[in-house]
Amino acid sequence: MIKTKLRLELRHYALRDPIEKNTAEGRWIKAREIHEAMPYYYPWDGKSDFHGSVETNIGSDVRFINKTEIFQKPIVSSKRYGYRLPTKAEFDTYIESRRKEALGMLKRTYDLERRASLDGQCKIRFQEEPNGRSFYQIFVG
Repeated sequence: MIKTKLRLELRHYALRDPIEKNTAEGRWIKAREIHEAMPYYYPWDGKSDFHGSVETNIGSDVRFINKTEIFQKPIVSSKRYGYRLPTKAEFDTYIESRRKEALGMLKRTYDLERRASLDGQCKIRFQEEPNGRSFYQIFVG
């Protein structure tokens, strides 16, 4: 497997500045504040959905920054609070919530796979069926 080196663009470096500044002041920064500080990089026409355009682009850039190894400190995000560079306790809380979210998704996926594997299997039901058995029909068609 060939590992490609990720290249940060100017907007990625610029995005870290307001996040670092607000973290130094002890506060989180919202996507709207980032947009106001950097309208050139994250434009919004005022008509379209803010979340669908600006917040999605900022979130994508934050994930890209965290994927690179240029910056040592990761950026954590919260739908409620915004973005910041975390303390150890904040990072532990962030990682734990991400872990719970991933495990929940894995469990739901496992349950769906288990249900799909029942397709065509016989189930015995003497009370409900005239011949005492029926078959799982999981899929349409």
